[in-house]
Amino acid sequence: DVTRRLAVCATPDAARASKGRPGVWAARSGPGLAAGVDGGSKAGAGGCAAGGGVAGERGEAASAAPAAAMPGNVVQRLLAEYVGTFFLVFIISMSYGAFQFITIGFGLMVLVYSYGHVSGAMFNPAVTLGVYMRGGFGSFDLKMPVMYIAVQVLGGMSGGLAALSINDQSHRIPPQAVDNPVVVGGCEVIFTCLLVLAVVNTAVLKVKQPNAYFGIAIGLAVLSGAASVGALSGGVFNPAVGTGLIVAGAIHAPDQTNGDDLLIYWLCPLVGATLAAIISWFMNRHLETLPEEMEPIVDLEGDAEPYGHLLRMAPKPSLAAVCVTEVVGTFFLTITAALSGQPFAVGSALLVVVYVGDHVSGAEYNPAVTLAVALRFRIPSKDYLVVIAKVVAQLIGGIAAAFTAKALAGDVHYPNALPDPMHLADNDLLAQFSYETIMTVGLVLAYLTATTPTTDPFMSDRSPASREASGADWGVSSQVYGVVIGFMAGGGALFGGAPG
Repeated sequence: DVTRRLAVCATPDAARASKGRPGVWAARSGPGLAAGVDGGSKAGAGGCAAGGGVAGERGEAASAAPAAAMPGNVVQRLLAEYVGTFFLVFIISMSYGAFQFITIGFGLMVLVYSYGHVSGAMFNPAVTLGVYMRGGFGSFDLKMPVMYIAVQVLGGMSGGLAALSINDQSHRIPPQAVDNPVVVGGCEVIFTCLLVLAVVNTAVLKVKQPNAYFGIAIGLAVLSGAASVGALSGGVFNPAVGTGLIVAGAIHAPDQTNGDDLLIYWLCPLVGATLAAIISWFMNRHLETLPEEMEPIVDLEGDAEPYGHLLRMAPKPSLAAVCVTEVVGTFFLTITAALSGQPFAVGSALLVVVYVGDHVSGAEYNPAVTLAVALRFRIPSKDYLVVIAKVVAQLIGGIAAAFTAKALAGDVHYPNALPDPMHLADNDLLAQFSYETIMTVGLVLAYLTATTPTTDPFMSDRSPASREASGADWGVSSQVYGVVIGFMAGGGALFGGAPG
């Protein structure tokens, strides 16, 4: 099944399940593999897969695995949310310069990996809402989500005031961010949607557990958003951040503070989170048919265990879900390119959407990649309807993103966003053709090879049976394929500024 080969690559247990052979899974320990809101043994939050490995025997069906760590109690979870949100707002407030978006994105990534095993590392009321809507809290009881949001807002205000005590300009949101509420709101809705999609589809979705890339995807979702719309909306995507910055501003310069800004930075991210939850539900409807005891969302009371084999038990995603995934992924990739003109942000956006949609459509987002996959895997001619549908979906996503960027910014910055260090003529079509051809070959090769199972070099001394039982034969590519694909594209954008 070509459309789900990435997810199979990412879940070694799936391969064994497909062969009907029981085995023993030993998840490699690491900074984040399978937990969530309720600590090391729980799952499903805004950045949430936990630390530590787990092991559990599996026969024909998955059995419950022992907890990797004791779950955090309520006080520990709330404290982790407060501390994480405090440092997030502090980092944002104290970051300056052209590459501020890198500081913010990697700062969030660090915080997610640091506190995911305690609280789920949400640090954001919009993320909390998205996780709640997708069932990540295990029930529809509002008590825990409301407490999370309360401490996140408190942490945001504390972080803003702490930064203000050091630098009285640290509370600033760019002046142009509040000139046009429609532009601000549109930017906040779009990139909050990307952030929450990254959370629910990498950290909450059971078939993606365990994985080590959830924090990278979440941090770089914010990075790409901040690079794209930081100058338009402030790049907040987080009501707790908006509240912290505005409260600090009100204390420092009350006559320059507009209370309407607070409404924008609450309402629009929550709308974006709701949209993300709906999109995630539609993308993953095929997983709803799993047996009741194997529901697709890892909840507050769930045990930490490898769930990848569940993907083999579910039916294939519908053509509609595949097309929606390709539209959404291509949209976010294109709008980041159009608004940011930053190669690193472009690569980051591609990395994020690869991890968001790989288990549904293959996360191709590029007609060249789709054609190469069809040829490489020798798709029968009768299945080329899916290939054509993917290409059409990608074109729709790209065109919609370009017009959206034009409406928001009045202009787009990509391609040719960079200076021309090679002094190439604008009409040098040969240079443009050559560069696009060479780098497209490189991108397609990176896609095809990085999604190929490999042997884990750290376990090469074990017997073949031991390697298979531990998942070692699926190797490091099962975690880093999104990084490879994303930064291959980002590197191509960086080097190709001159030829286009």
